[in-house]
Amino acid sequence: MEASFSMLDDLVALITSAVNDVKDEYRRLQHPFPSLDDTKPHPLDSAHTPRKLRKAIHSIQGACLQLSTAVAMPHHTLILRTLESLTAGCFRVITEAKVTDALKDHPQGLHISELAKATGLNAGKLGRVLRLLGSKHCFKEVRRDVWANNRLSILLSPDDHLGTYVQVGSEESYTSNTHLADILLDPKTRDSLSIDDTAFAKHYGNSLYAWWHDHPRYFERFRVGYPWTEAPPGTLFCDVGGGLGYMAMHIAKLNPNINVMVQDLEESVNQAIGYYHGYGPELLEQDRVDFLPFDFFKESPVPGCDYYYLKHILHNWTDDAAHIILTNVKKVMKPGSRLIVQEYVIQSLSEEGSADDEELLPRAPQPLLPNYGEGHILRYYLDIIMLELLNSAQRSLVEYKQLAERAGLEFVKAYDCGELSAIEFKVPSS
Repeated sequence: MEASFSMLDDLVALITSAVNDVKDEYRRLQHPFPSLDDTKPHPLDSAHTPRKLRKAIHSIQGACLQLSTAVAMPHHTLILRTLESLTAGCFRVITEAKVTDALKDHPQGLHISELAKATGLNAGKLGRVLRLLGSKHCFKEVRRDVWANNRLSILLSPDDHLGTYVQVGSEESYTSNTHLADILLDPKTRDSLSIDDTAFAKHYGNSLYAWWHDHPRYFERFRVGYPWTEAPPGTLFCDVGGGLGYMAMHIAKLNPNINVMVQDLEESVNQAIGYYHGYGPELLEQDRVDFLPFDFFKESPVPGCDYYYLKHILHNWTDDAAHIILTNVKKVMKPGSRLIVQEYVIQSLSEEGSADDEELLPRAPQPLLPNYGEGHILRYYLDIIMLELLNSAQRSLVEYKQLAERAGLEFVKAYDCGELSAIEFKVPSS
């Protein structure tokens, strides 16, 4: 048993040794160690990196990634790796809008509303871009919605050579990457070395150099914990917008006291019936599941259920659309009913902001970011996906509370279910 942990011990020892080497080199060179909050160049940024220091840096980078990959679940690691491209899209926003430049004269930070005015961007959307990048230690949220440059973000000026490189990587490379598989799998292009048979050419309709010729501006750059088991016999659980009703099936199988109702658009409900015939026939035989088509924008779900459940629903919609959904649910809730909203919950990067969410998402131990940074990056990737695909958003606990209050619901409790959170609401007592 203990032998299986040897790789972990070796990685930890390697990281410790490499960190000591880094400290030794900085002492030998008589340079202070740079803080991530620094915005001025460090002497070693442009100097030749001594071999011992370079080796230590590479060891730390490799060992930390290997260690995190070793201890994490592989499916989670692959999802995060797949979503890493979202960072490139956010970098392009920063460089095109010159966000870094707008912050240079504000070392103590600039409120998102003022930063939006200076860059011509929407404050709410810019804030979400900065949250993702800030979670990766690029920009710093010094107070709630007040952002400042840091050691990484200061290099994202389009006038900086690195900024121009990032622009290329976040536009030409980013968009071309979507066609890489097409080029490699097509018998006509898979063995070709022609500049006309590239992923870039497939996307832009021309070779890189020809496209740059026609677009000189670009050439100049070149650059689950909820306590379901406590439910009493006869409890009715309504999966609102439930799709195939997977979660309802899971809940019903977990607790024989719970009967379930799956409600969604008619096409989805018909698919759910087939799904239950294949994977939950015992629930059909025991008459513990019903299916009813409906549109949650036009009507309310079945009245009088004990639980109404919304999973990955509200993040698809704007606040106004979410208000309609919640209001329609609230109309049919009885005094003892509970609404359970299950979503990824966004957490602030600042000490001040994280206090609002601490009842659900405890602050990470120092020196980590309060929201665990890379450890919780998935929810910030998903927030950007919602922005890109649907113009909607992942939300913070405070924002979910505000949505519910606007619909006439009262917050009860929030549950940390791992990656997802379950937020419980009820009808206020009269």
